[in-house]
This record gives sequence, structure tokens and C-alpha cells, in this order.
Amino acid sequence: MTKTPDLAAALAVTAEQLTAMTPPEIDALNAVLSVEDSRLLQAEQNTEDRLYRALLIRKESVRYGRGYRQVWPITLGEAEERAADQLATGYEPDNAALVQSGLYGGRYRTGLQKAVASLAAARAERASLLSGPQAVLDAEWDRRGGWPRMFLCQADGGHVHKGDWRSCSSLRPTTGLSWLPEVSGMDWTEAFQVITRRNDEVGAAIMCTKCYPDAPVEWTQEKPDEDLCLASGTDGLPFVPKEKRGRGGTKYINCPQCDKEMFALTPSGNIRKHKAERSAPAEAAPEQPEAAPEPQAEPSVGDAQADHGAAAEADSILTRAGFTRTEPGARPKVVSYATPQALDWKPGWVQITVKSPRGTGRDIPEAISSAHEQVMRASGWQVERHGTETVIAAPGLAD
Repeated sequence: MTKTPDLAAALAVTAEQLTAMTPPEIDALNAVLSVEDSRLLQAEQNTEDRLYRALLIRKESVRYGRGYRQVWPITLGEAEERAADQLATGYEPDNAALVQSGLYGGRYRTGLQKAVASLAAARAERASLLSGPQAVLDAEWDRRGGWPRMFLCQADGGHVHKGDWRSCSSLRPTTGLSWLPEVSGMDWTEAFQVITRRNDEVGAAIMCTKCYPDAPVEWTQEKPDEDLCLASGTDGLPFVPKEKRGRGGTKYINCPQCDKEMFALTPSGNIRKHKAERSAPAEAAPEQPEAAPEPQAEPSVGDAQADHGAAAEADSILTRAGFTRTEPGARPKVVSYATPQALDWKPGWVQITVKSPRGTGRDIPEAISSAHEQVMRASGWQVERHGTETVIAAPGLAD
């Protein structure tokens, strides 16, 4: 074959046709059927969930590692037995449950019948694929005594595995794999060099040490990312305040290794992989010459514009204190402050507004705003904090 086969060709291939094909051509068909099998498996799992819902069963939250996950309270086999028993006996839940779920008037039994039928149809469709076209391809593999194959794990930094489908002990049933039919039949040393030449498609692939124990070390180790923060992947829970820990708590921390601020941990409490951030040293604001005060009847916009030195000085103080600033017009990636602005309605004062990404909540902006207040007061500024996100300050000691 000179091109990638489509599903129709993979479903219609015969044993006689396979005898004239090369290993890459046969495994190209396997790759197509593998995608179709994944689709049918997902459809089957969806019908399983439909059966649970038809029985008015709801998922429960159970502890999983450091977090929680939703699981069905009974096994699929128990759910099928319950459905069969209810259909045989004509059982229906009490009226309150039927009204609450909107399944009154015989809809409960009809929905349950449809769910059972959908599950049976999904299983039959997948079984037809595995016992038909897939069995034909497997038979040709067995007839030839097999040949070298490679599979690529679809996870981030995935390894290249060998052998039969999912034969490596390091793979889980849910691990995503991609066929690499173009290297089928090749010696692994030659095949891996072919794979590395197409890194733009599959990423920086590395070889599984369990599948290829004799592979060179440089083929089994991912090249280190020089920009990656050293704290990536480590335990981040010790850096979360105690009052924020536990279920429902806010798991946002400042990276203990670099200057990245206020980012979420993984569900298991580890520090997410991220690039190391280093704050550029802030330049000292130029000293402004003191101007002789001129009596004016009322403050104007020009007065606020003349106070740009105060805004620059406030910005310099917050930057030196380690706070992150978001440039005007930019969407904040972390909780940060906007460039201080002079107030036209209150000459000599500037406004510092806390900005945060969507979904951050109020706790973190409030904490950052409070920290701004403490820093500015320690620098001798008068401070009026309004709400949780705004600090208004003026230079000079408080009266």
C-alpha cells in the first residue's frame, strides 16, 4: 500500500490479500482498526453509564490518593442483575423517586429497557469487529510467527514500547497507545532512528527500558529542559497554609524554587511542571525634583498627571517586594497588580488594583491586597484599602 488505508479497507481486507502484504502495510490496517476499537469501547462504556443512570444510581465520591474521585457504588455485573430482575418482576421505584426523576407514567421501565438494549448492541458491535476483521489480521500475524513492532505511549514524554499490544508491564489498561506501522519488521536500532527523525510528529520519543534493556542510555532518558523549574513534580502541600488544606481548600502556592506566584497544584498535591520564572531587577524610579507649591483653588486632572512620579515610586516598591505586575491590557495569568495610576480626584494619591484570573475566588486577591497594604505602610505611605482588590496610597508619613 502506498497510502494510509481507510476504515472501509481495513474492515474488508481478506486473509488472501494479507499474504501479499508487508508488515508495515498490515500494521497500518491494525492502526486503523485500533482507532475504531477505541471508539466502540468508549461507546460501550457510555452505555454502561446509561444503565446505571436508568436504575437511578448515582456516583459516589471516594478517597483517591490525596483527592477524591467519582465511582459507581455497585459493579456493572450487579447493575445488570438488578436491571434484569426489575424488568422480569415489573418493579418500579416509589412515586416520589419517579416524580423527582421525571420517569413517571411507565417511563422508568421504558428507559431501563432501552439502556439494556443499547448495552447489548454496543457489545455486539465491538465483538463483531474483534472476531471479524481484527481476527483476520491477528491470524496473519500468527501465521508468520510475528515480527518486530513498536508502539508510542500517548502520555506526555511517552516511551516507545515493543511486542504485542500492551504486552509491557508498565502500561495500564487506560494508557493511550499509538501504532508505529512504518517501522514494523525493522530491527529496533534501525526503527528508533526512523522514529527520532519524525520527532516533529510524535515528540521527543524515548525507549522503554523494560522493553529495550539493551538500548543506549541516551535513548532511554529524556533530555533535561534547562528552563524547567527544579520544584516541578515535587510535593507542594507543605507550602499550602494549614487552613487552606483539605477537601474544598484552595491549593494555590508561590513556587518555593522560582518566582512563579499563585498557581494551582495538581489534584494529588504536587507542584505542576512549569518554566522557572525569575523577576527582572527593578530599576529605581528617578527622583523627582521638588516643585514649589502653587496655590490652586481646586485639583484638576493636570495635578494627577503631575503625580506620575508617585505612581512610579509605588510600582518600584511593590516590584522590589517581589509582587508580580500585569501590563496594561494584558490578561492576568496569576494574581498580580496593575500598573499604579495617579488619581485625578485625589491629587498626590495613586491607586493599586489587584487583578486575578477567572475562577480565582476572593481569598487570594484579598491576601495580596493586604500584603500590598503592609508593604506600603512599612515604606511610610498612607494607605486606604477599599474592599478586597484595591489599595489607595499616598507618599509621606501618616498624620
